[in-house]
Amino acid sequence: MSLKIECNSEHVICYFSGALNTEETIKIETEVFNAVKDAKSVYFDLKDTSYIASSFLRICGKVALHRDSSTFSIINVPENVAKILKISGLYNVFNVKEL
Repeated sequence: MSLKIECNSEHVICYFSGALNTEETIKIETEVFNAVKDAKSVYFDLKDTSYIASSFLRICGKVALHRDSSTFSIINVPENVAKILKISGLYNVFNVKEL
């Protein structure tokens, strides 16, 4: 799993890759929250992500909770990850854009 964060005056893009299992997401949680806390808009790019655990969904939920729904998007979502979001019932809660 890896994380790359790009910030500018308008938005923050978090590029995730690999398997976002519980152990890995716990390691990056604080870094993600610190990066997005003052951003006008936030994008989680999952293009290179193979799996997301419920702990990653919790991070998404916390980020979405503290902002208008139009300012948080999960983008470039692979089909297998989109299935997890659909099964969890969060696909339509978050602004999701598939590949």
